Amino acid sequence: MAGMAYSVVRDLVVGGRDLRLYASGVGRPVVLLHALASSAASFEGSAPALIAAGHEVVALDLPGHGGSDPVRGSELDAYVDALVDAVEQTIDGPADLVGHEFGGYLALTIAASRPDLVRGVVVEEPLVPPRSGRGPASMVPTSVRVRRAVTVARQGRYGLARVRAVVEQLRSADPAWWTRLSAIRAPVLVLDGGGGRAQSGIDLDDLCGAIPGAARRSVEAGHRLHQSAPDQFAVLIAPFLADARPPAQLHLIRPA
Repeated sequence: MAGMAYSVVRDLVVGGRDLRLYASGVGRPVVLLHALASSAASFEGSAPALIAAGHEVVALDLPGHGGSDPVRGSELDAYVDALVDAVEQTIDGPADLVGHEFGGYLALTIAASRPDLVRGVVVEEPLVPPRSGRGPASMVPTSVRVRRAVTVARQGRYGLARVRAVVEQLRSADPAWWTRLSAIRAPVLVLDGGGGRAQSGIDLDDLCGAIPGAARRSVEAGHRLHQSAPDQFAVLIAPFLADARPPAQLHLIRPA
């Protein structure tokens, strides 16, 4: 990984498979979850400002991405279970979760199913299933699909198959997932990259309405605002996370 944003690199064993973790800083842990066909490297630009704001940044390569092995099968629950295991292994106490696109879906799902692990949540242009019907085939912007085609080509045909499987599942209605959002107790901030809507066409106001007390912000910086405007992104989310709950004795568990 290029750059020096992360000072710790670890491979966790999750479900008998390796999951790559990058970390740096001291303070309240914030776990960064990237988009499909991306990696923890996508958050390197915003990591220094989050570290300066008093966070320990913990960026994960999602299963089947970067240095992480794929989950067994391609069911969405397998991704969620792997990340819950990773958070439990590495964080002592609840953590903040920041998720972009598919990472946003994962962050919200973890917050709903395991509120004990979550202190605050920020989701950026989240990719989530519709309440009913079928999501559009173009739910991932064309420019993003082009970049991903290059990325998954490097990962081989199984990388492409995994991305397609996840997108197909997220295009299918999941009313039960929407109902479970009401169980979220952590403060949630939902961001879009401009115009008040996600580039995928997902209605973020509707999403916020399903999450108790969720806040909305629009930042004119595009679909990947944590990369196109990393300092602005960090300056925006750091105060929100700082106010999410009173500071606690939280830290990354270092290897012996």
